[in-house]
Amino acid sequence: MSPGRLSEDALVEQPALRLLAELGWEVVSGFDETLGPAGTLGCDSQFEAVLGHRLR
Repeated sequence: MSPGRLSEDALVEQPALRLLAELGWEVVSGFDETLGPAGTLGCDSQFEAVLGHRLR
């Protein structure tokens, strides 16, 4: 990996997503998510850390 490509996504998020996928979890990227009740994952804002409707 070149120094110019060091980012939180490359160093943390992508390795974590690969690990979760290897463990059998379904992983999806929320980067291009459509927000709101009819949105992609159901987030109302980009600042939600927990999807309440799935947690319930």
